[in-house]
Amino acid sequence: KAFGEVHRVLQPGGRFLFNTWDHVEVNDASNTTQRALNNFFANDAPQFMDKGPFSFFGHDNIRQLLQQAGFQNIRISTVKKQTLPAAADDIINGFVDGSPLTGYLKERGANADAIKEVIRNQFAADYASPALPLSMQAIVVDVTK
Repeated sequence: KAFGEVHRVLQPGGRFLFNTWDHVEVNDASNTTQRALNNFFANDAPQFMDKGPFSFFGHDNIRQLLQQAGFQNIRISTVKKQTLPAAADDIINGFVDGSPLTGYLKERGANADAIKEVIRNQFAADYASPALPLSMQAIVVDVTK
């Protein structure tokens, strides 16, 4: 529906650009965080990553939806970047205290400090140093009406 509405309001020849995260598994910090949550919560881990920011990544699906909305000249590319966090805690605090994940954790009555420690331990297990480059990958879409 959203793509159809964008198509409706664009002038002929108008461009629509957007990006979305690629799959969580190719985004190191998010993947490490999700795996830590899966371990902490065992059978009831919050699926914020998979149901939220990392839920819309299939090139074929995106292309099909855009075509159905009437878009042409669909260009979809994958962009990979590296980030160099100063410390794992910068990432951990962002996820636990400053993202929609916070709501999921509160619903479960989870102790934020305990969650942070589990994620911190996962980062330590995955990376020799928290200052290592972490991969991030997104999908960039450029279409015209």
